[in-house]
Amino acid sequence: MLWYEVLAPALILAGAAFFGWMLYGRKSGPTGCIGCGKCVADGVCILTGKQVPGIFRDRGKKQ
Repeated sequence: MLWYEVLAPALILAGAAFFGWMLYGRKSGPTGCIGCGKCVADGVCILTGKQVPGIFRDRGKKQ
């Protein structure tokens, strides 16, 4: 087996591992948004139960 026959799959696997680490490896707790829309409705994340920054609960009310 030639070196480049081993290098190509190794680079593909390393790229996939790096991509997975970038998405999931550097943070604790649940992953990012799952797209349920609950935070838009009431401003609270369904995964964490905390107020979502940047989304206001009283969006429809005018002051």
